[in-house]
Amino acid sequence: MRNNKVVEHLHDPHQLEQLYRSDEDTFSSLLTEAILAAPDSDILKTWEARINYQQTPKNFGQGKNLLIAIALSILTLGAIKIPIFSADIPFLSWLTAEWFYPRFTAMISIGALIAYFVLSKRPSFTIIFAIFLALVIATSMMFFMPSYKNSSTITMSYIHLPFFLMSVLALSFVGEQWRVHEKRLMFIRYIGEISILSILMLIGGIVLTSITFLLFGTINVSIGDWYLKNVVVLGIVSAPIISTFIYESVLNRKIKMASIISNVFAPLFLITTVVYLFAMFYQNANPFTDREFLITFNGLLVIVWGITVYSVAGRGVKSTSKMVDTVNVLLLTVSIIINAIAVLAIGYRLIGLGITPNRIVVFGSNIIVFIHILIILKTYAADLYRKNGADIIKAISIYMPMYTVWSIFVTFILPFAYSFK
Repeated sequence: MRNNKVVEHLHDPHQLEQLYRSDEDTFSSLLTEAILAAPDSDILKTWEARINYQQTPKNFGQGKNLLIAIALSILTLGAIKIPIFSADIPFLSWLTAEWFYPRFTAMISIGALIAYFVLSKRPSFTIIFAIFLALVIATSMMFFMPSYKNSSTITMSYIHLPFFLMSVLALSFVGEQWRVHEKRLMFIRYIGEISILSILMLIGGIVLTSITFLLFGTINVSIGDWYLKNVVVLGIVSAPIISTFIYESVLNRKIKMASIISNVFAPLFLITTVVYLFAMFYQNANPFTDREFLITFNGLLVIVWGITVYSVAGRGVKSTSKMVDTVNVLLLTVSIIINAIAVLAIGYRLIGLGITPNRIVVFGSNIIVFIHILIILKTYAADLYRKNGADIIKAISIYMPMYTVWSIFVTFILPFAYSFK
């Protein structure tokens, strides 16, 4: 087995200890692969026993983390209802739903997840200060943002604020190891997993709500309005928080649903996008002049990019399927073609129709994604047969700060550059 550091240092106890102390999660993953390759190794059996023993006491922290998750869910519910509470307070009558929700919905929902990791992981003071400073700046920006109607820069700021907050969430997730590529990739996986877990919880909530209404309806008790405003809203706002608790404390991050789903749908999307591109040229569809078509085209790019990244992220250090690798490379290639068409179309509109904040944002976003996909494709194609998963992990994670920089520019700088117009 190549590129497995546990196997490479199998007879060097000091190096194995150093690997374990530097990153327990990555070490556990490498150890699992090593045991599959050498199941009779006494050294690996010893480490497996040690890892499992060390993981057992962690379960005692589940009670504390569950209380944190429940408390944050209740606080999030209260924060979401601030416009409702303020309606009855004269000096807070300006705090309307129209003003509040575009500015602070993302702040409340993602902020609760940030608080969960800060409270459960207890990072260093430096990390906590950086998180606090970022949240204060974002909150101040949203609070003092003027309420200009039809302002494209303000709308773009609202749209990109969640991406900036996701960067802050990533910092709370990885802590002091924010420079470690494997940790960044773990955060990407975390976002995919809690998204799926949240969807499953919401589906379960829909079933529970239907049964509740049916049961109370049989005894002629109407609870619909109260239930929707309280229980349903609580379920919606708490789904990501409870999903995070399940992923972190119950499943111990040992789940790869996002990658599995991406691997299943990657071939289907590859076929769909290839057929779509041929049909587009056959029908003479023109993203250069049709704005609505260009928006749809960019939506397709985002979906394909997401499936590709999660499929590649689930590949791990060692690929187990040449077919999966081939599909990923082909899908990355298709993503490049789609992105290149989108970049040319937006560039054409910039030159022909003039520079606007919307076109700057869309053009810049496409360029950033285009470069990232090129880096991943170049690395993946080069390592397709060498199976050097570490290089692919680096190719995905090393570019992630660029998304943070871009979100800062659109959220905080662009509105001032255009005087909030």
